[in-house]
This record gives sequence, structure tokens and C-alpha cells, in this order.
Amino acid sequence: MSSQASGTRVVSSLYGPDSYNIHEQLGDDNKNWQLGGGPNPQPEVPKTSHWQSRIPLYRSISWILGFREKYSLLNLFIWGGALVGFCLARSVTMNPHPARIASLLVPGEWFWFQRPLYKYNLFIHIYLTTLGGIGAPLQFLPAMRRRYVALHRLNGYGVLFCLIVGNICGSIIARRSFGGELNVQSAYYILGIMVVFSGIVGIYNVKRDTRRHRKWMLRMVVYFAAVISARLIMLASAQVVTDLGSYFSVCS
Repeated sequence: MSSQASGTRVVSSLYGPDSYNIHEQLGDDNKNWQLGGGPNPQPEVPKTSHWQSRIPLYRSISWILGFREKYSLLNLFIWGGALVGFCLARSVTMNPHPARIASLLVPGEWFWFQRPLYKYNLFIHIYLTTLGGIGAPLQFLPAMRRRYVALHRLNGYGVLFCLIVGNICGSIIARRSFGGELNVQSAYYILGIMVVFSGIVGIYNVKRDTRRHRKWMLRMVVYFAAVISARLIMLASAQVVTDLGSYFSVCS
């Protein structure tokens, strides 16, 4: 009796009124084909948006470059791209022709920068910081650090040399930069000290502590890139001072 009852339950569960009958579905499909209506419509697959289709590409590029965090590639693209773009934009000052360089500097600067002490340091500062700023973002590519260690070291020492020496020369010409006001001099001197100090500490920790070396190298590049924010602030403040019309400064 128990076996019959269990068999009855199985049969009723398989062929009950709510069961899925494949033969009936095939019969309905055949009827639809005969009537010219085609098979039963299939459920629609949700369409992906334009940006969702780009996510796999972004993740692939991030994986190839060796990044593990989600937003690391985006940060490199924004901040590293801003640094490289600024260096390329200011590369026009690498032209040593007096008429050309004088038109690109702040009025009054070339009067002092024509002197040998400032002139040589000016061009050393321009050339080295431009090259160092372009090569600095490459140091933060994990794939380069892991797969091309020799290239990472060679580029790293080149960037360190360019930024340290270039900022020392920039501190020398800071005496006459942008009119030579006391606030301008102090800002450039402090910024130069921060960049040079961070670079020296980074060199010291190259083989002693890799994590500390990376932190100080990142600090050095951030301090060096502060000039981009300074340029934007200068443009805004120049417009404000022009609108005031009653602000005067004495150039030293």
C-alpha cells in the first residue's frame, strides 16, 4: 500500500494540472508555425548601456598595467595625465631664443633672467623638470615595476636626478620669479625644499624599505605637481586683481 501511494504521488506530481507538458508546448508551436505566427516569443535579454560595455575594456587595461584597485587606473589617467599635459604645454619655453622666451615669461622677469646666474639656472630648470615630469607617471605602473625592473630603476634614477637638480635651479631663480615678492620667494623655497627632501629620503629607502620608498616618491611627485594648482590659482587671482584695479606690487 505504501509503495502504491508513493507511486501515485509521483505520478500526480509529474502529470498534474500544473505540470510542464513538453508535448503540449510543441503542439502549440506547430500550430503557430502553421498559422504563420512563428514560435512563441522568447524572453528579451536586457540591453547593456554604452558605459557598461566599456567596463570590461577598462578592467582589461587595468589588469594589463598591473593595477589591483578599481580606481588606480583612473587616478593615473587624471593626475598623471594632468602632469604630463602641463609639462608638454610648458615645453614651448625650452626654446632658448631671447625673443621667444621673453614673450612666454611674466613681464619683468626676463630683465633679471638675462643675467648669466639666472639665465643658465632658468634653462636647466625648464629642461630637467619637463623631462622629469613626463617620466614620473611611468614609475607608478605596477607592470613596469614587476616585469621590467631594470627599466624601472633606470627611469627612476633619471626622474630623481631631473627633479632634484631642476628644483634646486628653480629655487635659485625664485629670487626674481613673478616679481620677487617675499611671499613668492618663500613659497618657492619651501616647495623646493619639500621636493628635494622627499627625493633624498626616497633614494635612501630604495633597498632598505620598498614601501617607504614608494610613499616618499609619491610625495615628491605630488609636491612637484603643486605648480599646476599654483598656475590655476594665479590665473584666477590675476583676474581678481585686475577687476579690483587698485592693487599694486613692487618688484624687487
